Amino acid sequence: IGFEYVRAVEKEMRARGRLMMANATPHAWFWLAPLLDVMGTETDWNHGGAWRPMADDELLYRRALCGGKPYCFLMNSDFSKFPHEATEKFMQRALAYGMFPGFFSADASTGHYFTRPELYNRDRPLFKRYLPLCKRVAEAGWQPLTGAASDNEAVIVERFGAQPGPCFLTVYNLAESRQRATVTLRTIRADGASRELLSGDRVAWPGGCAAFDLGPGEVRVVSLGGQP
Repeated sequence: IGFEYVRAVEKEMRARGRLMMANATPHAWFWLAPLLDVMGTETDWNHGGAWRPMADDELLYRRALCGGKPYCFLMNSDFSKFPHEATEKFMQRALAYGMFPGFFSADASTGHYFTRPELYNRDRPLFKRYLPLCKRVAEAGWQPLTGAASDNEAVIVERFGAQPGPCFLTVYNLAESRQRATVTLRTIRADGASRELLSGDRVAWPGGCAAFDLGPGEVRVVSLGGQP
């Protein structure tokens, strides 16, 4: 019944030139993913002031079902216990999977994040730093075949975009300690313009390999070249 209902709405929205977005998908309603353009959910990665982000397998499940479609989070947390550092961790983890970090309220009713200047002004530099890159990799489109591999299981790699067009790798440290990993390109290549976009530093790939040193929950976004 739910599928038929959403399919009917989708047909009407398409006829109007509109897009479809739904909450609680695809984790609760995975079979709606083909009908929707944007999916997402409310979440709390800092419940009680303890940082417990969504696990890699949960994020990959959502990423795989959404494919190249946008996936959006609303952080429903007690923002009195959600420091600037937690905001950056949230944004870095979302960026690693090409997702969008958003903010709401602890009870989905009061104390909304974007009604509180002391919060959004505090975090404004993080929005300016991370959101353009979330948009950039998401628009390139997540690819299920990464074409690159990390030699450290605590450091994951995801690919966005297909060559010869814009192509990006996100390199992310899942561990709670500093990690070093060598990423090897397999079915994709890098040109001389390859850069890490958060720092602007050039990335060299001798023999198709590059080493990355990352702190806990830290991300790198590497452009492999191609048209901007």
